[in-house]
Amino acid sequence: VILINTQSTAMDSTVKEFQGLISAFRSSSAGSSPPDEGYLISDASLAANKEKNNRHMRLRELLQEHSAKSNLVVL
Repeated sequence: VILINTQSTAMDSTVKEFQGLISAFRSSSAGSSPPDEGYLISDASLAANKEKNNRHMRLRELLQEHSAKSNLVVL
């Protein structure tokens, strides 16, 4: 299967799942994070990578849809 529809918006359930996964790693928007907390995800970083994150979420959806019973998946 060749995936061609990766630019469309990910489903709301996928976006909610993504938000839940990263919630523990989000930095507060009230100021900059200390230097030792460089692993936190800022609002600016999330906004800058919005399209990339959406594409990855959409790819995840398509992979789950088309390869649930596959023995081999090549990306």
